[in-house]
Amino acid sequence: MGIGITHEHQELARSVRGWLTRAVPPGDVRKLLDAPRTDDPPGRPAHWDAAAAQGLLGIHLPERYGGGGGTLLELAVALEETGAALLPGPYPGHALAAEVLRRTAHHDLVAALADGRRVAAAAFGPGGLTAVRDADG
Repeated sequence: MGIGITHEHQELARSVRGWLTRAVPPGDVRKLLDAPRTDDPPGRPAHWDAAAAQGLLGIHLPERYGGGGGTLLELAVALEETGAALLPGPYPGHALAAEVLRRTAHHDLVAALADGRRVAAAAFGPGGLTAVRDADG
């Protein structure tokens, strides 16, 4: 089965791109990228509530959880646009975590992720990947 990008997906991409331009302009992204690194966790992104109100956090989740009722294809469209805009924050990991939790029947958490009350990321158990801090951080 091939993936078909429809006119609706193109419109979704335009809509997400327009929202990103208004909510997280490139100048704001540049300031965040140029900010000095700290060891403190970054906390909740300033645009997170607006992303939830726009429907981005749950675009791929069923409506019964407060999601947009879309599929992973709609999520892929949103991820492409947020990636192109260098959207700061854990959006890809958050979306992945929400999908995993939905599929594993953690429905109470899925609604909180869809509306932005909670922020999540996917994490993998012990394995062959180890992060090591180097001189660059």
